[in-house]
Amino acid sequence: MVYQTINAPPVTKQINVTALTPRLGKRLLGVDVLVGLGLTGRQAKVYLATLKLGSCKAQEIMDLSLVHRQEIYPLINSLQALGLIRKHLTRPMTFTATPITEAADQLLKQKTSQLNSLTQQTRQLARKLQNTSYPPPAVTPCFGTLFGADRGKKFLQAIGDTQGSIEVVSSWVRFRQLCFHCENELKAVLKRGVRVRVAVEKPSCPNYPKWISDYSAFELREMLSVPAVALTIFDGALVAVAFEPTARLAVGPDLWSRHVGVVAVCCGYFDRLWAALK
Repeated sequence: MVYQTINAPPVTKQINVTALTPRLGKRLLGVDVLVGLGLTGRQAKVYLATLKLGSCKAQEIMDLSLVHRQEIYPLINSLQALGLIRKHLTRPMTFTATPITEAADQLLKQKTSQLNSLTQQTRQLARKLQNTSYPPPAVTPCFGTLFGADRGKKFLQAIGDTQGSIEVVSSWVRFRQLCFHCENELKAVLKRGVRVRVAVEKPSCPNYPKWISDYSAFELREMLSVPAVALTIFDGALVAVAFEPTARLAVGPDLWSRHVGVVAVCCGYFDRLWAALK
């Protein structure tokens, strides 16, 4: 019996374009910038893909930009209307992108024009609302107001307005932030003779700001642990309370109150604590 050897056709490795395109898509740098200049995310991807490919077909743009097949031509048309993509009447049709410097300059001018228009509209609205009379707000009992992330503006203003005294109960972290964010304001009130008393958590590595020793009106006493709450009392009339004593000073939230009962409780707590630390 004679056996005939049949050579099998060579096995060719199929490239999975779908598997490759996510990796290709990650190379499209600049999407966030173009979105900031007014494009949608898909428009930015299509433009950058076309820019990267040079003269290309719609299928190639789709593969690199990762947009769906049914979206590719509407996106190309929208970018053509913006002057960012050019069509070439070849067979099949090909596309090229406007150079990035020209495209960015064009988008930036459009964005600037929109912002200028919005600025004018906002000013007009503010003038109209300012001249509009509104019913007075209903007066209801209020123990205070919660303020969130204001970058410490409330503390800066309150310290600057203080005339007589500032009392502070604080964690070490929060006290360091107070000295850093409000250094100029604290120095200014200390020069005016405002009394500043601070009860602070004893740090493991004492590193107090050097300037606090320059003012006799600045007194500091240390606690052995983090206080249950952090509070700051201004002139015995305004109090800021942080129920998370290690929360960042510039972020909050803090309860600000002029309520007589709230202020009295906070002043009593500080006085007892200050006397105990003596």
